[in-house]
Amino acid sequence: MQVVYEGRMTVSYFQAYLSAGDIPDDYEAAFAGQVNGLLGGQLLGHLTLLVGVHTGDVGIRLLLGEQAPPVGEQWEDVVEAPFTPQWPEAVLAGCLSEAVCELHLNQPSYRARLSARGIDAGREADVVMREEPLVDHYELALWPAALAPDAILRVSSDTARYCHRMQDAAFARAARTYAAWGDTPPPSEALLDVFEAPWLVGLDRELAEDLAAAEPGVQRAVAYWAAQWACAQTGVDRVDWITTALRTLREDRLLPALFHDSEALYVRLDTDLPPPEGTRTAVNGYPHSCAAYAVSSLVEAAGTHPLSAVVATVKEAHEAIGEERTDAFLAQVRRELSRLRRELTEQLGAGQAIDRRPPFAEPDPLDEVPEGMDPQEYFDLCVQWGVQEGEQLPSERLLAIAARASSVARRNRELAEALAALPADEQRAVAVWAARQACAIAGLLGQDWTEEALQAAAGGGPLPPLWDDADRVWAKLFPDEEEDEDQVEYSGAYITWHDDEVHQPLSPEAAALDALQQSALPDSAEAVMGAVDAFSLGHADPAAVLDDLQRRLSAGPLPRQ
Repeated sequence: MQVVYEGRMTVSYFQAYLSAGDIPDDYEAAFAGQVNGLLGGQLLGHLTLLVGVHTGDVGIRLLLGEQAPPVGEQWEDVVEAPFTPQWPEAVLAGCLSEAVCELHLNQPSYRARLSARGIDAGREADVVMREEPLVDHYELALWPAALAPDAILRVSSDTARYCHRMQDAAFARAARTYAAWGDTPPPSEALLDVFEAPWLVGLDRELAEDLAAAEPGVQRAVAYWAAQWACAQTGVDRVDWITTALRTLREDRLLPALFHDSEALYVRLDTDLPPPEGTRTAVNGYPHSCAAYAVSSLVEAAGTHPLSAVVATVKEAHEAIGEERTDAFLAQVRRELSRLRRELTEQLGAGQAIDRRPPFAEPDPLDEVPEGMDPQEYFDLCVQWGVQEGEQLPSERLLAIAARASSVARRNRELAEALAALPADEQRAVAVWAARQACAIAGLLGQDWTEEALQAAAGGGPLPPLWDDADRVWAKLFPDEEEDEDQVEYSGAYITWHDDEVHQPLSPEAAALDALQQSALPDSAEAVMGAVDAFSLGHADPAAVLDDLQRRLSAGPLPRQ
């Protein structure tokens, strides 16, 4: 057989893929109906491989031949599964990682064999970094064959035994139940699949069971009440777009696109309700303040499944008001559950309180899809650009600008449209102005290497050779200090923060270097968007910086320095 690839492969979440088709988002579907739990072949154009290491590198060899190879004695676990390419070109990659190789497949169907060694040791190691010795090793072999059920050829490891047993529905449910509840008596069947159920059962098992026993329409009504209550208690309901969203909930309509993007949602919340000094609204896209938890409860109330939605909404509302009010809050939930059950029964009749809410993941969150546009494409653009109900998509001119235009447009659409409409020479001038302002804040103006770079950017780039080496640039800033890799990584055109937080400003130096690099991009439209975005992200309130720039541009051209 031909060795297509042999070497290391970086994986995440114990997973790797061989893909010759669309990447699916349903992990369990790859193994549906199989007997083996290591190699999933039930999705068109896709093979899912489970490995021992959670995060890091594994050893992998990919073989392609005309017939099945012999099963090597060195392999501890061996399984097979069918594979149907969706198109001829395939790639092998770890989950969330770059592909390690490509291959061409010219047959309609294949048999795939995964052989593993050291998978238990990989699970025990958990993480294997690039510079560390490999712990678990795998071989994936492909050969043309008619489609046939998957098979288990050899089992030696505890990990493989467990994964294969998880293919039995009864065992899998028992295992998941124990993982969630441990030795605590589990709740009723309806609550077993509710992610936040252990939290509520731990606080008030009787309330949790009462919610589970309620009709779906009652569950949804309690979720709406809890979201409304949390928003009122924290004062976020006085913001007009949140008021509109609450009304949307009550009317059983879909939430606007903004509520599908947590980072954009909390940035918008900060704009209209700035958090007190020294606090943060969100961390890594998750709520961190009372206001953010209240808004999160609103999102949870719109969840697809009414029981999961009400439990999650109650949890977020509880976080919004604090643990010191737990008993009073849970008592209020009980009263509202009784009231809403009684009112809906009187209004609709017993057993008639169904859930009328459309699915949260509906691809068209706004009222109308523009004629001729695919609904999913429209939805994706709405999320990317922060389009709200009643708003139009950005102009074609703005949509055509790559890189960071959407980041600017989210905070100030009018400014983004104005920058996109400027002539190329004026776009370049604004880009260099933004980079110069960022350098001034960082104390870098007047230094030979930054002035030389600013002059190069003003001419449309490229930057001097110094900027081809990120380490040399960083050494110019801190000649006597080592870079703190846990804080910031400079990677040429972008600054990547490992501990990313909403509204955590870049350091002045990082913002300046990013803005300067962006200002020299060959495309003047991309340059102005990138430089302005980088300059604004060096401040605690990026939207205020963009508003100030908009006022300056309205008053006339910026001074060319």
